[in-house]
Amino acid sequence: MFALAIPFITMSIYDHVIGGDAAHELTGIAIGATLLFALLWLLRVIRSQTLATVANRISREISDALVKKLLTESYQVSKNTTQQTQVNQLNFSQRIAGVLSGPLGNTLFDIPFVLVFLIAIGALGGWLVLVPIISLCLYYLVAKRSIKHSAVRANQSTVAGANRQTLIAELSGQLGFMRSSRMIDGWLSKFDKANHLASTNSFKQSLHQAKYTSIYYAIGILSTIAVIGLGIELIFTNIMSAGGLIATMMLISRITGPAQTLANNASRLQQLKQTELQINRTLSINSEESYRYHHHTLEQSPPRIELDQVTLRYAKQAKPALSGVSAIIEPGEIIAITGPSNSGKTSLIDTIASFQPVQNGVVNINGINLNQYAPHLYRHWLFYQAAHPQVLLTSIRDWFSDKQDIDDQHITSAIERAGGKEWLASLDKGLDSNLADLWPDSMYDLLSRFEARMLITAKALATHYPLYLLDSPLQDSAPNSVALFREFLNEKRGSLPSFSARKIPS
Repeated sequence: MFALAIPFITMSIYDHVIGGDAAHELTGIAIGATLLFALLWLLRVIRSQTLATVANRISREISDALVKKLLTESYQVSKNTTQQTQVNQLNFSQRIAGVLSGPLGNTLFDIPFVLVFLIAIGALGGWLVLVPIISLCLYYLVAKRSIKHSAVRANQSTVAGANRQTLIAELSGQLGFMRSSRMIDGWLSKFDKANHLASTNSFKQSLHQAKYTSIYYAIGILSTIAVIGLGIELIFTNIMSAGGLIATMMLISRITGPAQTLANNASRLQQLKQTELQINRTLSINSEESYRYHHHTLEQSPPRIELDQVTLRYAKQAKPALSGVSAIIEPGEIIAITGPSNSGKTSLIDTIASFQPVQNGVVNINGINLNQYAPHLYRHWLFYQAAHPQVLLTSIRDWFSDKQDIDDQHITSAIERAGGKEWLASLDKGLDSNLADLWPDSMYDLLSRFEARMLITAKALATHYPLYLLDSPLQDSAPNSVALFREFLNEKRGSLPSFSARKIPS
């Protein structure tokens, strides 16, 4: 409403003060205009802060919901989703926040007031209101056509850019091989083609956007020229005053300005709509808990495990990973699962750990079907070691305790037994050291792999669980890993069952 008052103040100055030679009224109008501009500035600041607050709140809520969904959805779904896809999902909230907190958010806030400005133009210029209405129609039609063509070009640019990015990732991962092979010329030729295609598509996309931006600008200029030309005719026929024409031009700019911004960002709004659909689709995925109706109590004593005709087949595989596996493991037994590569050892461990749902057959824990346990509570109850090192980058003390009561001496002793005595002594903060500050950039770096293996082994020694599931527990890079693992088994023997994916050498 304050923005609506500014054109009318301008009109009164032109028509009454200047046209009526009423200089004595200028002081009062100036004071009123100053107060109006101050209030308008204050409201602008409040609106910007409100939009920024709302955008940050929405971003936080969406991020929290997506992270919780990622932690509770099917483990296999999460595992089969690439890391980049998961990062993109978490960035959905940033896209929405960027729209709301930026210039586009302010424009969206102004849209409801367009009707008020149209009514004001109609009151001042009568049929002159047709000019902004026609302009709005032109903006809509051109923007609709732009979205149609932009979607095709954006898809081409995305595909070409992804191909180039794949080759760059291949270069980073296979740099040593490429430098030592004679295939570098062929690879460079393939990269030149992908790079040229990606650059060409990106240029066409930018050219397309620039062309339509010029069209939107031309519509705004033509609207202003049309108002001036038609307004002069109304002035000559005494239908409109000169101040009324100036006020009308100011009001039309309040309509064509937001319309031009929306038209320029039409493709972005379309992407925002797709983002909303992706968020809703992600959040609508059933979590693991959706299939559980009751959680039975998990005793802190070694369990009895029964496998009855457990069968598992992965997608796009002709042969099942597990076929009719049956076994009974009594409390206190130590079982080694052996076999050649890709024989299903990890699949069986993941099935018992409730990471992989049972497709056929039954897994019973203490006579109760595994599906009757809440997955996250069940996994907290056991100790699981993956084939590749997985360490949460917290402080060393928090990593070991895992909400268990473990004293520092016990943790230090376990690290020393696992071969990390010198490593721990080199840390200034000791057990308070944050692993994120110590870790190399690559989780597959030789140093990080050794440290991760050492920490996982030490945690297995320091903690006590009713069930241990260990996938490839022997460290190939550690000469004392066999003796240490035998020592670990002797400590747990008779009190805890332990599954291992590798046979212990004699």
